[in-house]
Amino acid sequence: MGNDMDRMDLERGSLVAEGDHLMRVVDVSESQKEGPSGYGYWRFDLEIVGKGDPDLSQRMPLILSKSPGARWKIDEFLDAVEAPTSGDVSPFDFVGKVLGTVVEHDKDKRGRLRANIKVMLPVTAGAVKKQAVPDDFAEDIGAKSLPKEAEVSEEGDLDEIPF
Repeated sequence: MGNDMDRMDLERGSLVAEGDHLMRVVDVSESQKEGPSGYGYWRFDLEIVGKGDPDLSQRMPLILSKSPGARWKIDEFLDAVEAPTSGDVSPFDFVGKVLGTVVEHDKDKRGRLRANIKVMLPVTAGAVKKQAVPDDFAEDIGAKSLPKEAEVSEEGDLDEIPF
C-alpha cells in the first residue's frame, strides 16, 4: 500500500489564463508512437515564469509533431527560444529555455475548455524585430532596459546562445 502506484492525487489544476505569458521549458518527453498525424511527437512541459504568484506557477504542454507538414510549428518554437539556424540539437537541450507565448482558450472535440499556445515569440531584444514586448516579459527575465520596441541588426550573435 506504500507504493505510489496505489495512490492518486485528487487535486486538479486550472487552465493557464488567456493572454501573454513568459514560459520556461521544464521537461521534455518524446513519443515514437504515431500521433493523429501518423508521426511521433515531442512534448515540452512549459511553466509560467512569475514572481511567486500562485496563479503563475502553472504548467501546460506544448506538443510538436515530427510531421513534415507541421515543421512550421517547430520552426516557430526554435525562433522563440533563439536556437541557432544550422546544425542539430537534442530537444532535451531546450530545458531551461524561456520563450514568450500567447495563450488562448478554445474547446476540444468533446466541448471541453482547454488552453492552447497560439503564438510563440522570442523575449530578448536580439531576436525581436520591431515587435512590441510586454512590460512583464522584460521584468520577468531581468531585462529592465529592454525597450518597448526593439530594432536589431540582421546579423544577430548566435555565439552567445549556449547549446
